[in-house]
Amino acid sequence: RLSPGADILFVEAPRSVEELRRVCSEASGVPHMANLLQGGLTPVLSQSELAELGFKLAAYPLDLLNATIAAQRRTLEALKATGQPSPGDTLPFGELTAFVGFDEYNAEAERYSTGE
Repeated sequence: RLSPGADILFVEAPRSVEELRRVCSEASGVPHMANLLQGGLTPVLSQSELAELGFKLAAYPLDLLNATIAAQRRTLEALKATGQPSPGDTLPFGELTAFVGFDEYNAEAERYSTGE
């Protein structure tokens, strides 16, 4: 059992399901966190599989960056080959501008406009 005061337990890079199981069984009394990286040392399990082992949290620290890089590569390759972005890797313009906050920015700019 861990001493009071630990908010979470994270063990760096367990290399098998058995090691993941052992982390949870040998260190009780605090929530366990798995750190999952596609291609990393720790097996990437589903949320339900992790919960069955005793994990309460899972971090996926590079998945968004990884997906972004893959989409950027596809888009650059498509632009080079066809002059158009790759289908499915771009948002409709209105969704893009709303997501990045153009509507709020434009409303704020209007608020300070002198009308000139």
